[in-house]
Amino acid sequence: MRARLALALSTVLLAGCGSSGSSGAGASSDGSPALRSELASSPTSATSSGPVSLVDRCGSVAAGARRVSVGVAGQRLSAAERGTGAAVAVLLHQTNGDGLCGWTSGAKLFADKGIRTLSLDLCGYGESTCTLTPTQQVRGAVAWAKARGATRVGVVGASMGGSIALGTARTSGADVTVDLSGPTNWSDVPEAKVAAKGLSTPLLVAASKDDTDTDAAGLRAATATASGPHRFVSTPTGHGWDLVSTFAGGADRPTPLFATIVSWLRGDYVGG
Repeated sequence: MRARLALALSTVLLAGCGSSGSSGAGASSDGSPALRSELASSPTSATSSGPVSLVDRCGSVAAGARRVSVGVAGQRLSAAERGTGAAVAVLLHQTNGDGLCGWTSGAKLFADKGIRTLSLDLCGYGESTCTLTPTQQVRGAVAWAKARGATRVGVVGASMGGSIALGTARTSGADVTVDLSGPTNWSDVPEAKVAAKGLSTPLLVAASKDDTDTDAAGLRAATATASGPHRFVSTPTGHGWDLVSTFAGGADRPTPLFATIVSWLRGDYVGG
């Protein structure tokens, strides 16, 4: 798998493509142009003198976030922690946005609502150069949060991150899983219909029916097969973390779906 990904990245670089993502953690099976564009972008890595600050890397909205390192199976995941409290959201990024930086605005919104966040650079993105499986990464992040005072941990994934969140839901140890526009097929994790069938832990899935980068109907059908609390939300537009916040009036503002996600992270599967 790593060899194939290295070959793919080399091809992209030779073609002169890339701006802010990586091809290091999987590929969508639908081959849509937007996802191919995401996969063609390259990550921002640490400087030769060490990792850059979160503000320098992700922008001023990252002020207040704390750089942390999550140890898993002898390897390290670069991460950022924000906020305080016993309810924690592990945030898994999509393929663009320089890894965890894409969640910077969303992390602040969650923290403002009392949800502590742990945003990861998945292996092959941002500053994480690890070779862990998706299961190891997500399970390790959940365990890290619980070891540091979390009494409830939710995994929230956008696009690729959504596919990984759902695909690892049985083994992550999370109390709730949120999949935002995850493609129904992604490498190294079970497809959505397999991952959701009979799932006993709470599952919240959202996608836009007009989103060509995922299969909203397939996600809806998969969600319906879960045995625990489950809900599918059809959004009017948006993909991935755009379902959580939108830029309006000079600031990032929560979408209507945001309140529902917060309710589920708190254990209220009716409100929101």
